[in-house]
Amino acid sequence: MEHETCSECGFDRAADPHDVVVALGAAAEQLAAHADDAGVDAWSRGLTLGDERVDVRRLLEHALHDSMHHLDDVDRGLAQLRAEPRD
Repeated sequence: MEHETCSECGFDRAADPHDVVVALGAAAEQLAAHADDAGVDAWSRGLTLGDERVDVRRLLEHALHDSMHHLDDVDRGLAQLRAEPRD
């Protein structure tokens, strides 16, 4: 059976869950470190992505916002799995 691979993270669907959790933690820490290293004053600096002008703060808020949605998805999925009878 062929496994789908996440192009952003490099993990396939058969990846060890512990490895995925470790990678997620590392990515979150890296994002926090980048935000901290930039300093709050840099958060208002703008950049152009495609045709859109955004500031660093907006990018950080967007990353947090998307992460919260994905956490909600995981919570719902786990709740559904826990509710299903085991074989």
